[in-house]
Amino acid sequence: MGKPGDMTGRAGKKKPEVMEVSGRDLRSEAEKKVTRSTVKTSHLKKQDLDELVHELEVHQVELEMQNDELRRSQAELEAAKERYFELYDLAPVGYFTLSEKGIILEANLTAADMLGVAPRDLRAQRLSSMIYKEDQDIYYLHRQQLFETQAPQACEMRMVRKDGSLLWAQIEANLARDGRSGKPVCHATMSDISGRKQSTESLRSEHLMLEKAEGIANIGSWEWDIATDTVKWSDELFRIFQRDPHEGAPSFAEHAVLYLPEDMARLRQAVEVCITDGTPYELELRAVRKDGEIRVCVARGVAEMGPGGRTVRLVGSLQDITRQKQAVELLRESESRLKLAIEALESGIWELNVKTGKAWRSLRHDQIFGYMTLLPEWTYQTFLDHVITEDRSEVDSNYGYALSKGTEWNFECRIRRADQVVRWIHALGKPSEYDDKNEVVMLTGIIRDITERKLDEEKLVNSYNATKKALDDAINTMVKIVELRDPYTAGHQQKVAELSIAIAGEMKLDDTRLNQLHTAALIHDIGKMYVPSDILSKPGKLADIELGLIKTHSRSGYDIVKSMDFPGNVAVAVLQHHERLDGSGYPNQLKGEDTLLEAKILAVADVVEAMSSHRPYRPALGIDKALEEISKNRGKLYDPDVVDVCMDLFKSGKFEFK
Repeated sequence: MGKPGDMTGRAGKKKPEVMEVSGRDLRSEAEKKVTRSTVKTSHLKKQDLDELVHELEVHQVELEMQNDELRRSQAELEAAKERYFELYDLAPVGYFTLSEKGIILEANLTAADMLGVAPRDLRAQRLSSMIYKEDQDIYYLHRQQLFETQAPQACEMRMVRKDGSLLWAQIEANLARDGRSGKPVCHATMSDISGRKQSTESLRSEHLMLEKAEGIANIGSWEWDIATDTVKWSDELFRIFQRDPHEGAPSFAEHAVLYLPEDMARLRQAVEVCITDGTPYELELRAVRKDGEIRVCVARGVAEMGPGGRTVRLVGSLQDITRQKQAVELLRESESRLKLAIEALESGIWELNVKTGKAWRSLRHDQIFGYMTLLPEWTYQTFLDHVITEDRSEVDSNYGYALSKGTEWNFECRIRRADQVVRWIHALGKPSEYDDKNEVVMLTGIIRDITERKLDEEKLVNSYNATKKALDDAINTMVKIVELRDPYTAGHQQKVAELSIAIAGEMKLDDTRLNQLHTAALIHDIGKMYVPSDILSKPGKLADIELGLIKTHSRSGYDIVKSMDFPGNVAVAVLQHHERLDGSGYPNQLKGEDTLLEAKILAVADVVEAMSSHRPYRPALGIDKALEEISKNRGKLYDPDVVDVCMDLFKSGKFEFK
């Protein structure tokens, strides 16, 4: 409050101005009126004049008393306006007077401050223009119900300040009549509840997080009021016991159906002790769900004391640990199976402390090194001393690398046993413990004697080499047979094989496909064995029937190779090496997508070598003509990728026929 006569109130808000009329001003006005008066007093007697003067004096006193009363009323009016200013404009809530159509007729300063505007900017505006778009339906329903039911209404919605920020507001409205027009109006208050909303939302978020955490951990909380036997459960407990939350939590007296009898007896005993002397409890119990399934749970409870140190309430939690128990059991079973598997594999187990170099081992570990009983001590150096000299450096290098990178230590080497017999072993170790610097402290692994496997591998390699030699000999024999029947094409298949492998290598075919392509290229014309030699070496133009016989060599070659059971796609490549992308080739007129890549490579290599070499029916055309042919028919007869690689090989000098 300001001092009397001060024209400002709280918060610097300006009070309404009040005009004061002084006694001196009234006197001046009165004298002016008397001067203009036409009343004459000269005819009056002295007694009459005295009476008149007396009356005037009395009337003057009356006027002065009325003037004093007027000043008091004026001061009271000013005080009332000041109180109105404080109670209305400076109230802690916003006030609105709204028309039936929602137009703001009047608003106090607090309402204007809340919305960040001047009071004059609120008047004649629609309140809905200041309500957040998504909440306007709430406002319209609220206003409709107010005018229809004439009952007070309240709602919560978001308002939009002038700067665009949002304000959560609680609106309470009553219906009234305008004092002048008599029309219905709405008197509404607006309270800022943003803080309360934030607190509510924060509390709700924390509650949701707690529910999620309980769900993740399979742990529910509970509270038991001892006097009323009222139990409260969190949502997770209802889930654990498969009970409907709408039915409420069972009282403690009803808990007997939730656990196996012997476990319920243990729970009752723990609860009694907790109530009596406040001792907390933690029990592993078997809970019975509605469907009869048994779940293993850990129950915990603590006492809350009331006046006089008496226990009035127990609170606690119940955690479903069935999965953990099952996991532990599965781990035990896995360890048992692992032990059996290791024993079946005759593997030794070891654990090496890389800081001290000392190792723990199973008996089988030392037996692999030729010792019938465990040695008193085994170190990394002990192991290294048993590795034969030729393998020792590589083993030690692998060990250092595994430690520096924290990777597994996986190797094969030869050892010399205690009885001086050399054996092959396979060892596998993995980091199992690290220090605070993330350096490996422990390596854990297994070791196996693989001597028999190594011997079998050696036999297999020898057998493979023998088989490969026999196959190579058979291939060379077939090549010579073809060259004997067609001496003009001597070396053709070998050159086609060299170019095919060069192309395939640039196209990144794997080793298996490279080997199969090489074999197919060496014998791709093997079918010419069935074509008469005079046709093969005929110098002139071939007749249609003769050309038809030559075209059979692809199919004949396929039948020969197929019967010899060559690996992979060797036979198919031989069959398709005269097919063309546009389907104009033979024997099956296959188009590009139906032809094997190896056959497409063979086709290009075959044409390039044939055109650049001498034939009975024409002289050699040269490599330039051969490259011109495949370039001209790139994408039509020949695969474009194969042609591009072949052209690059010759132009870059990476390849040339020998």
